[in-house]
Amino acid sequence: MVVKLSGQRERNRDFPELESVGRRREKVRADIAKRIGRVCGHFSEKELTELLDLMTERQIRGERRDTSW
Repeated sequence: MVVKLSGQRERNRDFPELESVGRRREKVRADIAKRIGRVCGHFSEKELTELLDLMTERQIRGERRDTSW
C-alpha cells in the first residue's frame, strides 16, 4: 500500500525497506545536484533532470554492486 503524505513523498507501508531506499535516492540526487548545479547552469530543466536521473541511478547501482558481496 502506497500512502501519499500531504504533498510529500510517497510512503510504502508494506515494504519499509523501500522507504529507506527512496530516502537514499533523494539524498544522492540532492548531493549530485548541488555538485553539478554551477557547471550545468546552461542546461534546460529537462536536460538537467535527465542527467540527474542518470547519475543518481548509476550511483545507486554502484553502491548496490559494492555491497552485494
